[in-house]
Amino acid sequence: MARTEQTKKTGKRKKWYTITAPDMLHNKVLGEIYLREPSDMKGRNIKLNLFNITGDIKKQNVNINFRIKDYADGKGITEFIGYEMSSSTVRRWVRHDISRVDDSFVLKTKDDVFVRVKPLVITFTKAHKPVKTRIRMISRSLLKSIINKNSLNDIFEQLISFKIQKNLKSKVATVHPVKTALIRMLVVTNEKKETPIEEIKEFGKKKETKEKKTSDKKEKETKEAEEEKELKKEKETKKEKTEKNKKD
Repeated sequence: MARTEQTKKTGKRKKWYTITAPDMLHNKVLGEIYLREPSDMKGRNIKLNLFNITGDIKKQNVNINFRIKDYADGKGITEFIGYEMSSSTVRRWVRHDISRVDDSFVLKTKDDVFVRVKPLVITFTKAHKPVKTRIRMISRSLLKSIINKNSLNDIFEQLISFKIQKNLKSKVATVHPVKTALIRMLVVTNEKKETPIEEIKEFGKKKETKEKKTSDKKEKETKEAEEEKELKKEKETKKEKTEKNKKD
């Protein structure tokens, strides 16, 4: 009864409206929504498995979040707002004899959209803390460079094609053997400030300073040992001379 009265007041009945993907996904139909007016769909979010969109079975572990930003000809037009790997996939990668290197930070895209990025690097063997730090530093530096230079749509395109992940793996593999490098999550955020990213060269300088101190310490110890040896030799020579003079 309540539904009938509401229909009489509005003068319209609900009907199905199509929701389409962004241009990058060739405006594929993502689904339908049951509403009275197409304007009612604006601002709504939709979450879909990437396999259902692309038909690629290798991408069934990724979910994409869309927001309906507008409508035209009775169809909802969407935009990307999130990329997320399923938690079960992440759990399958993690083993007791490896190291898991997580991170989370905010970056700004070329078109001034702030996104929170959560990379995940999984090594073949256990990695020590300094190595993990180095991996995080390289990951942050690389992702900052990519995200600052690309629009949000371009970033999602590179994520879906796994271009960013492959690039990340090749970079961090120079530090330690890496099993896989993933972008566990990348979502549009309301935070309006980038996370400060420490430059790799600064980290390198710290490492060089530490190595230099170690080298200087070893050099000093070697020098002291040689001086002690020389002093001991002089004492032995003096002793021999003294004993010889007594005999004479």
